[in-house]
Amino acid sequence: MGVKNKIIEDLHAALDNAEKIAAESQLASKDKIDNLEQRLMDLEQAGPQIIEPLDATSDNASSTIEALHRQLDLKNDELRDLRKQKDDTQWKLGEHQQWLQDANYRAAGLENDLEEKRQHIAELQSMLESLKRDLEEQERASQETVNNLNEKLRQLEETPTATSDASSTRQLEEKVENLLGEIATKDGRMNELEKAKNDAEWSLGEHRQWLADANNRIKELMNVVDEKERFIDSLKRNNEELLQKLEDIKSQAAAGVDEKLRENDKLRKNLEQIVSELNNLKDATIPKAEYEELKGKLVQLEEASVGSPSAEQFANLESELENIRKKAEEEQEVIENLEKQKNDLEWSLGEHCQWLQDTKNWASSLENELNESRNATRDLEKQLHDANALADDLKRDRSALEDKLEQMEREREMAIKPSDFDALKDELENVKNELEAKRERVSNLESRLADVERFLDEKHQQLCKAISRTALQAIELVLKGELKNYTNAERNTLPFLCVKMRREIFALLIIDLYYFKAQVNVEDEMEKLNHYDSLMPEAAELDNAEMQQLKNRMEEDRKQVDVLRKENERLISDMK
Repeated sequence: MGVKNKIIEDLHAALDNAEKIAAESQLASKDKIDNLEQRLMDLEQAGPQIIEPLDATSDNASSTIEALHRQLDLKNDELRDLRKQKDDTQWKLGEHQQWLQDANYRAAGLENDLEEKRQHIAELQSMLESLKRDLEEQERASQETVNNLNEKLRQLEETPTATSDASSTRQLEEKVENLLGEIATKDGRMNELEKAKNDAEWSLGEHRQWLADANNRIKELMNVVDEKERFIDSLKRNNEELLQKLEDIKSQAAAGVDEKLRENDKLRKNLEQIVSELNNLKDATIPKAEYEELKGKLVQLEEASVGSPSAEQFANLESELENIRKKAEEEQEVIENLEKQKNDLEWSLGEHCQWLQDTKNWASSLENELNESRNATRDLEKQLHDANALADDLKRDRSALEDKLEQMEREREMAIKPSDFDALKDELENVKNELEAKRERVSNLESRLADVERFLDEKHQQLCKAISRTALQAIELVLKGELKNYTNAERNTLPFLCVKMRREIFALLIIDLYYFKAQVNVEDEMEKLNHYDSLMPEAAELDNAEMQQLKNRMEEDRKQVDVLRKENERLISDMK
C-alpha cells in the first residue's frame, strides 16, 4: 500500500510539472510549431504502444479482482450455511437440555416414590413390632398358665385321685403323637431359618463389595467430568477466536479489493486526461511562447515515459493481488477447519441422541424396578395381613386350649393315680426346661433379627444415596458428551454399574423377605410354645419309652440352639 501511494504521488507531481511546462510553453516562439507537430505525431504513434500494455494489465487486474469477488461471495455463502448449521445445532442442544431437565424431574419423582416405599416399610416394621409385643403378652400368659399348672400339680400331689380310664389314656397318647409331629415340623422350620441366615450372610458380603466398587467408580467419574469440562471450555474459547479471526479477514479482504479498484480507476482517468491534453495541444493555435512551454512539457512527458513507474506499479499491484489470493486460501483453510468442527459437532450430537436414548431406557428400567418393589411391598402387606389373621387364630386357639385344659384338669382329677405323681412331676420339669430353651432361642432370634434390620436400614440409606448420586452424574456425563474418547469397555461400565445397582436392590428386597419369613417363623415358634403350654398337663400320661424319645429330641434341639447362637454371634461380629 505504501509503494502504491508513492507511485500515485509521483504521478500527481508529474501532472503538476506537465501543467507548469504547458503554461511555460505558451510563451515559446511560433517557429518551432512544425517540430512540435512532428514530435506530437511521434508521440501519437508511440502512445498506443504505451497505453495498450497498461490497459491489458488493468484488464487483467480487473478480471482477477472480479474472480476474487466471486470467491468472496462463495465464502460468504459458506459462512451463511455454517451459521445456519450452528443455529440448528444450538437449537438441538437446547432441546437436549430440555430432555435432560425432564430426565432430572423423572429421577426426582422416582426418588420420591422410593422415599414413600421406605416410609411404608417403616410402617410395616412398626406393625411387626406390635405383633412382637402381642407375642410377648402371649408368652406372659403362657407363663401364668405354667404357674397355674404347677399350682394344680401341687394340689394333685396333695389330693390323690382315682385311676384313669383307658379312653383318657388313648386320648393322651394321640396328643403326644401330635406333639411329636409338631416338634418334627419345628425342626424343618429351624433348617429353613438356618438356610435363610446363610443366604443373608452371602447377600450382605456381596452388597459390601458392590457398594465399595460403586464408590470408587463415582470418584473416577467425578474426576473425568472435571477434566472434560475444562477441555470443553478451552475448545469454546478457540472456536470464538477462530470465528472472530474469520470476520476480520473477510472485512480486510473486502476493503483491500475496493481500494484497489478505486486506485485503478483513478490511474485510468489520469492517463485519459494526459492523452486528451496532448490531443488539444496538437490542434491549438497559440503563440510561440506557448509552444515553447508545450515543448518543455513534452520533453518532461518523454522523460516521464522513459522512466515511468507504471510497470513497477502494476508489479506491486500483482503482488498485492497475490497476497489477497493467499489470504483467500487462508480463509479457505479456516472454513475447512470450521467444516470439520461442524462434522465433529454433528457426530457428537448423534452420540448425544444415542446416550439420551440409553438414559431413557435406564429410567424405564428404574421405573420397572420401582414397580417390582411396589409389588414386593404389596406382598409384604399381604404377609402382614396373614400374620394378623394368624395372631387372631392363635388367640382363638389359645382360648380353645384353655377351655380344653380346664376340661382335662377335671378329667385328671378323676384319672391320675398316686403312682404317676413322680413321673408327672419329672415330665413337667422336662417340659418346663424345654419351654425355657425355646424362649431363650426365640429371644436370640429376635435379637439377631433386630441387629440385621438395623444393619439393613443403614445399607438401604447408603445404597439409595449411591444410586441417586451415580444416576444424576451418569445422565449429566452422558448428555455432555464427555465419554466420546473412551473405549467401548469403558463406555459399558455405566450400564454395568446400573445392573449392579439393580442387583443390590433385589438383593435387599430378598433379604427383607427372608427376615420377614424368619420373623414369621419366630411367631410360629411362639405359637408352638403356647401349644406346648396348653398340652403340658397331658404330658403326665406319657409312658417311659415315649418320654425318653421326647427327651432325646429336646436334647437335639438344645444342641441346634447352641449352634445357632454361635453363628449368630459370628454374624454380628462380621457386621460390626
